[in-house]
Amino acid sequence: MFVTSAEEMEQRNARIEEMAEQRRRERAEDSDEEGEDGEEEQEEGEEQTEEEKKEVEATAAALQRATIGESGPSRKEREAAEKARRQEAYEKRQEAADLKKLAEVRARREAAKKVREAAEAKENEEALALRAAAEAAAGAEEQEEELEILDGREIKKFNGQRLKEELKARGLSTQGAKKDLISRLTQHEKNRK
Repeated sequence: MFVTSAEEMEQRNARIEEMAEQRRRERAEDSDEEGEDGEEEQEEGEEQTEEEKKEVEATAAALQRATIGESGPSRKEREAAEKARRQEAYEKRQEAADLKKLAEVRARREAAKKVREAAEAKENEEALALRAAAEAAAGAEEQEEELEILDGREIKKFNGQRLKEELKARGLSTQGAKKDLISRLTQHEKNRK
């Protein structure tokens, strides 16, 4: 039988105390019948109290073993063990969830890093292309500044080969009839003035 409430524990302790009191009375009656002298009785009384204490403790331990049972842990111990097991399982699940979230965050960061690197590479390529175009334009402007400004009358006197050379030097198209080349070069020279 297991002890399940404070009342049952009090009842058990009361039974133990009653049994101990009954033994004391029986011993006291036995010693009175024997009629020993006072000193011996007093020494025996002290010895009996020690013996009684040992018996009470042994009886209490036996009763406790009988009421609680040696076979397994108590209800509180079982509940504490179950609570500890559930807490451990919860912590394992939390750790697994945290590791999963961490892996997701790492994957997102890696993807974002790749996108940033691709964007930076594209920007660098565009910047290099713009720089190259600017340098080419600056070089063309320098060349144009070095080229003398031609008058419309001079341009009309050029033959086809000379017109193409002048157009090429200014970075203009050399395709078309002589009239087209003259008008293209003349227009360009007007814009330069």
